[in-house]
Amino acid sequence: MPRGTNTERFAERFEVVMELAVGGMGEVHLARDLTTGTPVVLKRIRSTHIGNRDYATMFEDEVRIGGGLTHPNIVALLESGEHAGRLWMALEYIDGVTLSQLQAGAMGRRRRLPLGCILAIISDVARGLEYAHTRTDESGTPLGIVHRDLSPANVMVTRQGQAKILDFGVAKAAMKQYVSVSGRVKGTPAYLSPEQIAGQGVDARTDVYVMGTLLYEMTTLRRLFKRNNPLMSMQAILAGSVPRPSQHAEGYPAPLEAVVLKALARHPNARYGSAGELAEALVAVGESLGADLSAKTVAGEVEALLGLDDSEAARPVAQTDDFGATVDETIAD
Repeated sequence: MPRGTNTERFAERFEVVMELAVGGMGEVHLARDLTTGTPVVLKRIRSTHIGNRDYATMFEDEVRIGGGLTHPNIVALLESGEHAGRLWMALEYIDGVTLSQLQAGAMGRRRRLPLGCILAIISDVARGLEYAHTRTDESGTPLGIVHRDLSPANVMVTRQGQAKILDFGVAKAAMKQYVSVSGRVKGTPAYLSPEQIAGQGVDARTDVYVMGTLLYEMTTLRRLFKRNNPLMSMQAILAGSVPRPSQHAEGYPAPLEAVVLKALARHPNARYGSAGELAEALVAVGESLGADLSAKTVAGEVEALLGLDDSEAARPVAQTDDFGATVDETIAD
């Protein structure tokens, strides 16, 4: 792991090595856990916001939700605390790339990701979300967790070929304390569901819809709802016009098209009822088409991207979220 020229000690156990992103509420750094010697991603409230109760509550909510999720397809929240008035959390460091980077890298080489790779990644994401969606408290009461901000920037893909969901910072959950301002839409404009934008109730099928968006874009190499500004993107989602993928990709498999269009049904009742159902449908499509959904296939694509330039491969990617991530804009309109 690279070392910065001006390292900083934080909370007596972390050596801050490199800034990854800074946003309105907080900052994200690559750091070293001095007790174990392992790399971690350190998120913390910005020093200028010490004492801001709203930001603190949102941060605490993310810790409360993320800290209770332990699944191979979710980036782990390892520890959290407060130091000198600044809340912080240490996240699992992922040796890999974001989904947006993987997609952009494939396009830069003038090729699509293999179908098996795409299906494997989204299946992993669906399994992670199914786990989060079905979590209950100790009494068996559903926690009602919905990610609400799934996007190519919030999915990491490891060198070993495993997809992991990042950032439950704007997730809906029963245990949340922060109350959003009425009328304010949470999430990334081109990756929202119609019910989110309309201010209606959200559930697991909201995340299913966005997985449909990711599938559409990865298999057609076209943006589905991205427009010139956030308002236009949300208007496109509300309009509910989804061209058949086969209109943009010659030879598009009919079984896959059926799955994508069902996930993107405007009304939640017409979608897959759960992320787990979508995962099963994708695996079935892969089997019917003879696609290789193994982690080895995905790992090969990650290595192909990171291996393009050894200096890039040695540099950690921006494992960030709402604190500083921007949505990749490289997919063609």
